Amino acid sequence: MDSNEQIAAVPGSDIAIRLLGRLLPAARVAIVGQGYAGYRATWPEARVLPFEKACLADLMICANPNNPDGAITDVRKLRKLRNSRIVDEAFADAMPESSMLPHRNGAIVLRSFGKFFGLAGVRLGFVIGNRPVIRDLRGLLGDWPISGPAIAIGTAAYCDRAWQGLQRHRLAQGSARLASLLVHHGLDCVGGTANFRLCQTAYAASLFSHLCQAGILVRPFADRPEQLRFGIPGTDADWARLEIALQAWRPTK
Repeated sequence: MDSNEQIAAVPGSDIAIRLLGRLLPAARVAIVGQGYAGYRATWPEARVLPFEKACLADLMICANPNNPDGAITDVRKLRKLRNSRIVDEAFADAMPESSMLPHRNGAIVLRSFGKFFGLAGVRLGFVIGNRPVIRDLRGLLGDWPISGPAIAIGTAAYCDRAWQGLQRHRLAQGSARLASLLVHHGLDCVGGTANFRLCQTAYAASLFSHLCQAGILVRPFADRPEQLRFGIPGTDADWARLEIALQAWRPTK
């Protein structure tokens, strides 16, 4: 860590995004590709642009990898930029080679605990940035932003490097297995990460309703009604339940 770098622990990366919107006003804000709705809620004037155009904005927000399509931006390109950048690495723990760290070159980097460790309820994340930004962010967060249980759980989890290695392997296998299962049942996998797969079908609404009735919740998108995001089942019973539900589904408009 260089002398101008600090880290702020936050109760989830979403609140960090909202607060950074207050700290980083900009005339021209760009978001790289369609992604997390919280960016638009924080910067409603932002334009959604491809990387080559977004990097010309005063402030660029780039999720790497992106959610939900899993698109990855080359970190070498991100490091070369000189404009203000927020790089959201909420899903980067499963593929550390895609991370800006430790050489972020002035970018603000967001990290999330819950995505990789499967403990979203812990509400823990981190912001890595230059001292002035982190100082102001801490001022908005207050003195006690992280709960005692979150500190204890996070410390234990981050210290267990062996488990992290196993988790990366499990996620990679699960993601490949999920993609194969979805394709086998006639769905088009159009993206994803180690944590989830994005599929596309003209019958997405029908499939969503069918899965809900089977007690399986997937993520629909109002702006992309033909797409659904599937998380990786956690147990053998969950895998079996998903496969049975997909086998029983009959596409209808």
